[in-house]
Amino acid sequence: MGSPPPQRLAGIYLKLTLTALFWGGTFPAGRVVAETLPPFTAAFGRYALASLGLVALLLWREGGLKSLTRPQQINVWLLGLTGILGYNAFFFWGLQTTSAGRAALIITTNPVLIAVGAALWWGERLTPLRILGMGLAVSGAALGIAHGQPTVLVRQAWQFHDLILLGCVVSWTLYTLLNRPLVAQLTPLATATWACLAGTLLLFPLMLAEVIGHGRPAIPLLTWACLAYLALLGTVVALYWYAAAIQVLGPARSAIFISLVPVIAVLLSALFLGESLNPGLFAAGLGVAVGIYLTNQPR
Repeated sequence: MGSPPPQRLAGIYLKLTLTALFWGGTFPAGRVVAETLPPFTAAFGRYALASLGLVALLLWREGGLKSLTRPQQINVWLLGLTGILGYNAFFFWGLQTTSAGRAALIITTNPVLIAVGAALWWGERLTPLRILGMGLAVSGAALGIAHGQPTVLVRQAWQFHDLILLGCVVSWTLYTLLNRPLVAQLTPLATATWACLAGTLLLFPLMLAEVIGHGRPAIPLLTWACLAYLALLGTVVALYWYAAAIQVLGPARSAIFISLVPVIAVLLSALFLGESLNPGLFAAGLGVAVGIYLTNQPR
């Protein structure tokens, strides 16, 4: 994979940073939604709105959806199953019982798992510099959430909802690895749109079962606002930019930006939810930034 011009690289890195910002905001927004809606209903609401946005954007930018071959159809359903249904079911389920900051801590393992998967699946090289960069990025994010005290990570007992959130990590790793061959054949926008549509269809019967079992929930205005944020910025824009980055940088170099998500999530959770904020967050952000820089150095 040849290196793109510096100006294009700068644009991709900026969009990945903004993607991390938008995803960081999904934790406090998701926490608000999870307090009102059951997990599959919340996920369906998010992706039904996002599907409308992506289809509208695709009609404007590319004239509409193109037909898929049988292998592409299988890949699309797998993307919907892993990155949309799987990730969001675990995400909203876990956020019902854990803080947004602790949830973000668990997500810090994502870049490492994706990098290992890309090396095994797609043959991407794990150079010593990239391994060092990933280590710095993940460690910085984890220590920032742990208030700069490594012993906090050891003392905190893992509970059932933590294992639920690990499902997010596995689901997003599979989504990222499955994304690469499809964006090489389609456009990033088409890939994100097809994945979102497939995931929404998979979520529909699960949402219906929740509504039948628990009744149609009353949705406050704040919940609607958070759902709109999750759908438009946390999904439409973020999935599009993430798919475009994978097309150019590959899974591992794109996924390392996920290390920014927990640092941003803790900051936003402190601002909007009143969760604790620690002075080590700046050092954590610096460690993540250095790690991202090293991971994206030429081989």
